[in-house]
Amino acid sequence: MYTMTDITKLFNTFFENTKQVYSGIGISLFIIIIFMIMPLNIYKPYLIIVKLIIIFGLCFLLYKNTLETHNLLKNPNISLNNPLHSPIKNSIILSYVLSLVIFILIIYVFYGIF
Repeated sequence: MYTMTDITKLFNTFFENTKQVYSGIGISLFIIIIFMIMPLNIYKPYLIIVKLIIIFGLCFLLYKNTLETHNLLKNPNISLNNPLHSPIKNSIILSYVLSLVIFILIIYVFYGIF
């Protein structure tokens, strides 16, 4: 059975592993705002290349977020039925919701190419 100290360690590990994902999402959103929402007069092939780079970056972030969440979920010492583990369950749910939002953003950028 995990104590609060062990849960804190699990959270710290999970948050350290997903820190790159959240930074990448911020950078991707900034690039999307610059190149897709603001009306810039950029040569069309360059714009397509930037959008493809955004898509590949978002796919990597989706993979990394899903992988880290899955690793947390498959930890054998975590029982999702235990009320003490409620914060972990909430983090897992929110992380999968974030993965869904990243996937929708990938589709949005993909349809922005055409």
